[in-house]
Amino acid sequence: METILHIGAHRTATTSLQAVLQRHRGILAQAGVEAWGPEQTRNGLFAGLVHRPDAVTEQMEWQAQRSLGLIAAERDRLAARGIRQLLISEENMLGNVRVNLREATLYPLADERLHRFHPVFGTGTRRVVLGLRSYAGFWTSHLSFGLTQAERALPDESLLWRLAHQSRRWPDVVAEVAAAFPGAEILLWLHEEMAGDPLGQITLLTGGLMLRGDGARLPHHNRAPGRDMLRHLLRMRGLSAQAALLPPGDGPWQPFPDDHLARMEADWQQDLAWLRAGAGGLARLVGPDRVTTMTTGWNDLRSGQIRAAAGGQDEQRHRAVG
Repeated sequence: METILHIGAHRTATTSLQAVLQRHRGILAQAGVEAWGPEQTRNGLFAGLVHRPDAVTEQMEWQAQRSLGLIAAERDRLAARGIRQLLISEENMLGNVRVNLREATLYPLADERLHRFHPVFGTGTRRVVLGLRSYAGFWTSHLSFGLTQAERALPDESLLWRLAHQSRRWPDVVAEVAAAFPGAEILLWLHEEMAGDPLGQITLLTGGLMLRGDGARLPHHNRAPGRDMLRHLLRMRGLSAQAALLPPGDGPWQPFPDDHLARMEADWQQDLAWLRAGAGGLARLVGPDRVTTMTTGWNDLRSGQIRAAAGGQDEQRHRAVG
């Protein structure tokens, strides 16, 4: 049985993909794919494994060891049932929004976090997939979503500068992912290209599964709030003066000044060139053209029909499910 991991990143439409996976778990099972999302992983299955490594207590470590045993047992049970792929989508394996903002760093301790899963996923994992997003979009969405949590206020100039000028970038994260899962195929996609296509994401994750259905018409989940909602949240917290600082009207909030945006765009373009040039041999950038290639020549099948296609290593496992 193959294991496929989708580990984020946060704010790259992960929740929308997970909603599609959960909605169609039964159909996926017909094609031999078991899908785990937050409904499974955050219901005790990953307990103790997703905590900040440098803050793990004895109780958390006990939970982690128990979770490793549960995961291994579940994988054995699924393999015995004839499941051919276990697909896990859990972005908190990499870190979380709160820590990213608190440390003003792109997934601090990602290496240590991922290695906590090494006993069950470190070897034998077929594919690891990571969605990337431009730095301006990534951090703006982080800050917008962060304002919906607890008692957070608008970011100060110091935080904005640190986010825009940090040295840790996507190539650092990609290198740590590759090191944590030796032997696995590391695939990367761009949020800007793939966020609106959860069915195409499933095709890339599984190596060729085409899921037919209404998943593409599901609304986007967990969107960053607009300015009206942010003003409302700030006023509810007694921060009316901060609410007044937001530009009038609704629509997306842009917290960064122009010079910060220019810096982040320059960094993103440099890293995008690195990704398109082969990511240093560590990973492969895929997108809509790869989805098209994998599904060329397929006709719509009636609900419930499954058939295999001939072709390459992945295409031999290619399925279309109604």
